[in-house]
Amino acid sequence: MLGRQAKPEFRLPDLAGLRLATVSEVPTPWMCLQEDLRRAGLDPARLDRVSDRSMSENSQALRRGEVDVVQLFQPFVEALLEDGAGHIWSAAADRGPTSIRRCMHPDGCWRRGARRCEGMVRAIYRTLKWVHAGDGRRLAAAIADYFPELPQARLAKALDRYLSLGI
Repeated sequence: MLGRQAKPEFRLPDLAGLRLATVSEVPTPWMCLQEDLRRAGLDPARLDRVSDRSMSENSQALRRGEVDVVQLFQPFVEALLEDGAGHIWSAAADRGPTSIRRCMHPDGCWRRGARRCEGMVRAIYRTLKWVHAGDGRRLAAAIADYFPELPQARLAKALDRYLSLGI
């Protein structure tokens, strides 16, 4: 989460009374934040929350002062930091390990295609080892073609931040 002003001592109860814009593109970030809020003694339903805008729209709303804090993914985080328009209050990775993906398969698929499945798992493992052995600059160079509109330096910073968080 990023706010308009620096808040190094941020705690979840600080969200009470603030206008919060959450991720709308996928459900998991808001689901995790709701659980964290409940554990902190807050009712998520009582927050002044904007829930129907994209991360791009929420970034612009923070810049315009329409919201106080936003829940974002990269590269929106780096763009706000670069411009001084946002300050990191909290990283979702700080909540600890969270599984947000899983493989779905029809019954019996693993038994019938065990070798292919094992190959996929080994490929993912090797790729993750390669990712975590590098730095943002090397990773950005490898994937830059997938993000032609994004400055490579910003992409590298975003990847370095993810690596520093253990993601």
